[in-house]
Amino acid sequence: MAHHGDARVDEAARGLGELGEEHEKTLQAANALALVFDETGRTEEAETLYRATYDARKKKLGEDHPDTLNSANNLAVLLNKTGRMEEAVTLYR
Repeated sequence: MAHHGDARVDEAARGLGELGEEHEKTLQAANALALVFDETGRTEEAETLYRATYDARKKKLGEDHPDTLNSANNLAVLLNKTGRMEEAVTLYR
């Protein structure tokens, strides 16, 4: 059963990238949307956004930037929750 909020989330997802895929605001929104997907059981969509956000931040900001580390942590937590601990551990290093 779809929730009324699902339509708003889907609309927000479609609007990502309007400022450019690597724009700081786009990456913040993508990370927040991935969190919503994760919390609402849309795990595959969350993983896709977490990976894209992590990769873009790593490229743009560097591996040690706090935003990049936050994205790595979010992805690692999701991977751990879905039983992929070995892959998660590589992100924690």
